[in-house]
Amino acid sequence: MRSRRTPAPGRTATYVALTVLGAAIVSAATLWSAGNLHFLRAGHAPPQYVGAASCVSCHSDIAARWRPSHHALAMRVASDSTVAGDFANGQFTHAGTTTTFSRRNGRFIITTQGPDAKLHQYDVQYTFGIAPLQQYLIALDRGRLQAFDIAWDTRPRSAGGQRWFKLRPNESARPGEEWHWTGIAQNWNYSCAECHSTNVKKNYDPAADRFATTFAEPNVSCEACHGPGSRHVASKGRTPFPAFSRSAEVERCARCHSRREQFSDQYDPSSPLGNTHRVVLLDDPLYHVDGQIRDEVFEYGSFVQSRMYAKGVVCSDCHEPHSATLRASGNQLCTRCHAAATYDSPNHSFHTTASPGASCVGCHMPTRSYMVIHDRHDHSLRVPRPDLSVAFGVPNACTSCHRNRDASWAVRELERRHRYPPRGYQNYAGAFAADARDDSSATRRLIAVANDLDQPAIARATAIERLGPRLDPSFDGAFDVLRRSLADSSPLVRVAAISAFAQSDTAVRVRMLAPLLADTIRVVRMDAARALAGVAPVTLDESVARERFNADRPENHLNLALLLSVEQRFADAERELHSALAIDPRFSPALVNLADLFRATGRDANARELLDSALRVDSTNAAAHHALGLFFVRQKHLDQALPELERAARLAPERAHYGNVYALALGETGKRKEAGRVLEQVLSRHAFDRDALSLVVANRLAIGDTVHALKYAQRLAAIDPNNAEVRTLLGQLTAGHR
Repeated sequence: MRSRRTPAPGRTATYVALTVLGAAIVSAATLWSAGNLHFLRAGHAPPQYVGAASCVSCHSDIAARWRPSHHALAMRVASDSTVAGDFANGQFTHAGTTTTFSRRNGRFIITTQGPDAKLHQYDVQYTFGIAPLQQYLIALDRGRLQAFDIAWDTRPRSAGGQRWFKLRPNESARPGEEWHWTGIAQNWNYSCAECHSTNVKKNYDPAADRFATTFAEPNVSCEACHGPGSRHVASKGRTPFPAFSRSAEVERCARCHSRREQFSDQYDPSSPLGNTHRVVLLDDPLYHVDGQIRDEVFEYGSFVQSRMYAKGVVCSDCHEPHSATLRASGNQLCTRCHAAATYDSPNHSFHTTASPGASCVGCHMPTRSYMVIHDRHDHSLRVPRPDLSVAFGVPNACTSCHRNRDASWAVRELERRHRYPPRGYQNYAGAFAADARDDSSATRRLIAVANDLDQPAIARATAIERLGPRLDPSFDGAFDVLRRSLADSSPLVRVAAISAFAQSDTAVRVRMLAPLLADTIRVVRMDAARALAGVAPVTLDESVARERFNADRPENHLNLALLLSVEQRFADAERELHSALAIDPRFSPALVNLADLFRATGRDANARELLDSALRVDSTNAAAHHALGLFFVRQKHLDQALPELERAARLAPERAHYGNVYALALGETGKRKEAGRVLEQVLSRHAFDRDALSLVVANRLAIGDTVHALKYAQRLAAIDPNNAEVRTLLGQLTAGHR
């Protein structure tokens, strides 16, 4: 299954206490679209879906191009003409389970391990995709369709195809776990349906824990992109479909060709993407620090980073939208716009004509493989930057082909041939890398990216969001750039600015974010309301609706619990956490947050039981170890707390806070040297973490090491120059060493 969905923040975010609104909470407003409201005001019923068969008589040429396309073949009823896999008693063995693929009475049958860990026979209901692989959908109880995780390689045998293969070959998920084929990660209703079928309505009933999902057509048909066509058909074409601009075309494609979260199925092709979907930013581990693709993020997040997008190029300039094929082959696609004499030449590529190295996409759109065998092009269309590989370890097109050479060689070659170092359009790798290292220059670098209107909006939004934890009124420029970003033309930037201001003090938050409650884009309104919840009177209907729309997912119940807790509705929050665990008893974020809720409401004994449960589910759960350590601290059992805090710090070194708390606990027990070593480890990864620096200064002073205390105080002053206490301490230490 090739999911465009990004799980709601509760599943992937670091676990947070219920007293903190730590997850991004987006909602789904099941309101009529602007287009439907227009029809109602005019006294007409909204248009209905009529099916591709109604389009063919007038648009036969387009239909002929569409029929063999990946869109038309995205999902089909299983039959002799649609199933590509070997069901003549084919077999595949993985992790001790042998799966058999067979035929019986015209049915396609998969015999495999079911949710009870026993072998069962399942009928294939639908095929899913066509090239380079085909998956199969199996119906389970309560309206669930599941994407089976052993797929058929449809490539020719000469290319390694015509075989069964495991989509996640290095993992052996067991029944009850998220990535077992019967688990929630493989659920078609949530993860796949919207982008493989037309007019999908998920129709999940949380009370019955049942889906009644419907679609107008099982594949991606005409109305999936153009919207319902009944009025167009009835008027014999005189009533046009809603018009949309070239820029709106990219958002129309982004609905499926992006890594995003859906929060409403009230889709209107003429409506902005942010009214139904939230697109993820250039976050690790989805993207490298320079914006190159890492995890499977599809095309939108890459393409909107490109200079081509900035200059007005849209998807259909390269892709014929009905056949979903390229408008030309090879370099001829690029030379439709770029002069062949200049760019399709050895003088430009430094490779002989027609060689792999002379391919435009080979250098400017390198591929990465997903789902084992599917190579996907990076659509950011960037200049190869081996210098960034040297600095930050990101991939580059040169050494991906010249595997016997290193990135330094590629840097020298490009500079020798070009006589200047290549720079390209995207210039934010340094800022994002500094942020990842927690470097003292990170704030300044992020501000520079956020201020640079020549940079892609998605990159500016990423920089702005990362400024949130660094928001300091004393830092020149940070506040101003965030304030301006609230009025940016890009909803991505406005949402990121809301996220940053959500971490500011109450007065600033209310003053800055209240106007965004009336924004024209739903996701902006929702995030503004979420950020103001508990500190200002706001309507949270859209936010609650978003969570209810995805109530089949445990993380959405967690998000709702976090929102309710901000409003001090702890009993309601507790019910939502129990609902999350009813869907997935192994969902440790809910276990950890429920434990924190029990702690906050005086039920620490129950909290201990939940944390033990979380660790039984996953003994490597750093958040659970940290919470259990704090439980023992509250019980004044530091001897039991220290091992748990140590495990948390060791398991999640990226969380400076865990190491800092462990060091603080060591110091409380008089183990100053051990505390110092832990803090050094934290600072080796987070060189400018303020809490770690403050602790190490105090620790050094406690053991009488004023020399090193001064060194760390100087580093602390460099990142917090306006802090009066730090200046006073630095002055005292400096005076003592004169």
